[in-house]
Order: sequence, then structure tokens, then C-alpha cells
Amino acid sequence: MTRQIGSTVAIPILSTLAATQVTLLAGIHLALIIDVLVSVSGVALIWTGLQPRSDATSRQRPSHDVAAAGSALS
Repeated sequence: MTRQIGSTVAIPILSTLAATQVTLLAGIHLALIIDVLVSVSGVALIWTGLQPRSDATSRQRPSHDVAAAGSALS
């Protein structure tokens, strides 16, 4: 679904930018450069959002000990 929305929005914008240039080749180059910049910035945002959590965050979660749970049942 996200790809469909991205394509629906991006294609008209990039086409408009390409059409504003004097030559078709310059417009295509401009549109491709903008598309690459948006893609690279998206990858950078995703990369920073997927960094592992620090040890302080992982210590706050309770750990589930399988052996302790098994002995509690018996």
C-alpha cells in the first residue's frame, strides 16, 4: 500500500519537475537526482531508526527464565 501511495504522489511531481526544464534530457536528469536524494534520505532515516537499543533499555525489561518457570510449575 505504501509503494502505491508513493508512486501515486511521486510520479506527477517528478514529471512536473522534468517538464519545467528546457530540454527533456535535463528534466529527466533533474527528476532522477531528486528521486535518488529522496530514496537515500529514506534509507538513512530507516537505518537510524533500526539501530539496536542501548543496554539501559534492555535492562528495564523483565527477563523470563525458562528454568525458573519450569520449577515453579512442578
